[in-house]
Amino acid sequence: MIKDVVVNLSVGANRDPACDYAISVARSFNAHLTGIAFAYDPVVPAASGWAAMPSEWIEGQRAQSMDVAKTAVAKFEEGCRVGLSAESRVVTATAAEAANLFGRIARCFDLSIVRQNAFAIDQVKPVAGARLIILNIQNFATLGAGIMSAAWIE
Repeated sequence: MIKDVVVNLSVGANRDPACDYAISVARSFNAHLTGIAFAYDPVVPAASGWAAMPSEWIEGQRAQSMDVAKTAVAKFEEGCRVGLSAESRVVTATAAEAANLFGRIARCFDLSIVRQNAFAIDQVKPVAGARLIILNIQNFATLGAGIMSAAWIE
């Protein structure tokens, strides 16, 4: 049974379909939902060197990233207000560290939900010899569309 769900909140997006989907799933299973938003540390090109970048710029970028993450959390919390056990966290990391960190966080949950940008099915390249298995197709009201869950097995 699914009791704990985690969702990676999209920062800087007007709409977050993964968040909407996670809220629907958590309500369907009466599960606890945790939203994780990443505040990304600024990336300074190696060619420029740290000495060339004013500390005010770096701190400004950090503050802006934190504000965007807090906005994503506020949208998440607004969607979870009625009848749902939920919590949220803002985690600071570099863009390179964020995926690894979310993977480690997700291990503590029964289900993790992340957004994937739209793609055409013919662009998907499974491992040679793998078979596509459709696990589930459901219509969630908050999304207004069907969601297909799929996985490849060898």
